[in-house]
Amino acid sequence: MDADPRLAEITARVHAASKGPWTVEAHQPTLTRRVVSDDFVLDANLGYLGNANQPDAAFIAAAREDVPWLVAELTEARVKLEADGKAIDDLRAVLVERDKQIAELIAAEPTLDDDQPGAPR
Repeated sequence: MDADPRLAEITARVHAASKGPWTVEAHQPTLTRRVVSDDFVLDANLGYLGNANQPDAAFIAAAREDVPWLVAELTEARVKLEADGKAIDDLRAVLVERDKQIAELIAAEPTLDDDQPGAPR
């Protein structure tokens, strides 16, 4: 999948999700972990008996703030990358023009022959 449509889909899911922050209710006596916010409760069945699933629940809860932050960072990095690419293209154009000017100066420079004053002997 192309990066821009995927980023748009992720952003749409961010906007559709319940507002945060989300937290994990600690020490649930079951396999289910409860991720909560002011507006909702999500019961996540994260495993089997003996599974240490509290980190998974923490990951789900943190995603509400982590994903929007990552999307913003990625968007900012893309903007900077595009600006840097334009600056590089501008510098390349300057170098091409400079090379043309150097070539013109070299072509216009008189050659020194042995019979001209100041010629190396």
